[in-house]
Amino acid sequence: MAVPTAYTEDEFAGFLHGELGDVAAALDWSVASGDYDEIINETLISYDADDIADVDEIGRLRALGRVALWKAALYSLAARYDFEADGGRYDRSQMHDMAKRNLMMAEDDALRYADWYVIEHTAIQYDDPYTYDEEE
Repeated sequence: MAVPTAYTEDEFAGFLHGELGDVAAALDWSVASGDYDEIINETLISYDADDIADVDEIGRLRALGRVALWKAALYSLAARYDFEADGGRYDRSQMHDMAKRNLMMAEDDALRYADWYVIEHTAIQYDDPYTYDEEE
């Protein structure tokens, strides 16, 4: 399969839906119902584009889309609380915790596209004050 070079809004919504996996079913989100429309808007705002047709960096779009996606999922899952009933324990907050971890990974991945994010390296010279130098 070739890497996409452009997206329509429906295609990008399909990508986002696939990224959610089973969480999409738990949230009852679908492309057809427009559940990804505002996530796409948030992504385009982060990208600083008015229209998805203006996007020229697919990797950046996808990375920013994942951040917006997991943030929206996290907000939607906040109401899922743990409870006990009929002798069973239901830990529904696990989905919220998983979404939080996925959001952090998405944010880490998107850092490379931030203008302010720079990785630099330099050599470090270490002078041990406890070594004996006969020339001194």
